[in-house]
Amino acid sequence: WYLFFPFAVLGKTKILHTKFVMDIRSEPVSTKGFQLFLNTLNYNISIFVAKYFFDGLTVITQYLKTKIVKKFKIDINSIGIWNSGVDINFFKNSQLKNNSENLVLLYHGVLSYGRGIENILFSLKYVLPVTKNIKIILIGKNDIKDTLENIISHENIQEYVDIRDKVDYKDIPKIIEQCDVGIIPLPDNEWWRPSSPLKLLEYLAMGKPVILTNIVAHREILGNNQCGFFTSSENPEAIAEQILIAYSLKDSLPKIGIQGRKIVEDKFTWEKQANQLIKYFKIILKKNENISRKSKL
Repeated sequence: WYLFFPFAVLGKTKILHTKFVMDIRSEPVSTKGFQLFLNTLNYNISIFVAKYFFDGLTVITQYLKTKIVKKFKIDINSIGIWNSGVDINFFKNSQLKNNSENLVLLYHGVLSYGRGIENILFSLKYVLPVTKNIKIILIGKNDIKDTLENIISHENIQEYVDIRDKVDYKDIPKIIEQCDVGIIPLPDNEWWRPSSPLKLLEYLAMGKPVILTNIVAHREILGNNQCGFFTSSENPEAIAEQILIAYSLKDSLPKIGIQGRKIVEDKFTWEKQANQLIKYFKIILKKNENISRKSKL
């Protein structure tokens, strides 16, 4: 924001005729202590600057919009929303059926603290006494490798967990196609409530049901549609309960996932999000034109 601040000020003085809109994709996350303080300070200043010097502000979710309006006393009509999106021609609806006895669960993305990854592994303590036909695949940049390996060793679940390094983005659809269910165990806290998880949309676009925590970020996307297995909490026992439900419905999962594909097609393609952004830009331009007319009068 600080790079564009001088130009935004010039825009307010009419020296420049360029309009400036600040976009916020996330609140400060994954940091602690003094670094968190600095990140939060920078975040708060950026919104203050946007309020008084930029022509508009866009955010990633309705939850974040409501939070910013309340905290910073910004006119609700001046904030636009455009969510994460998916290229549905790249993430195509998968008709591939897993013919093995295993229920294959996939988490792809950053593997780090605060995302509930450990609870996926601990959930096997409650799953394995019921069925051994489970395979968990974790893929991504691994910042907690030692922690995950220690859990796997201590719980003796090596044969049920496959941890892989991050892969090229172009390979993600092929990997999703090979799983039965996506899994997203994000805790219910202020890090994740304002988010719009891209991985969730990718699973849905490919017709895969998802086991996920019952947080506002997930509900904003799925609503009451029946393509998600919502856990009662992020703890391992609650996750295990939904894994076992998904396992009991294994043969029906492709049919259940069809609803998720429709959610993405109706609301979360990149084309839909681009149209949302364009619509907001038109509102901002019209608003500024009206202000300009009034000032001349």
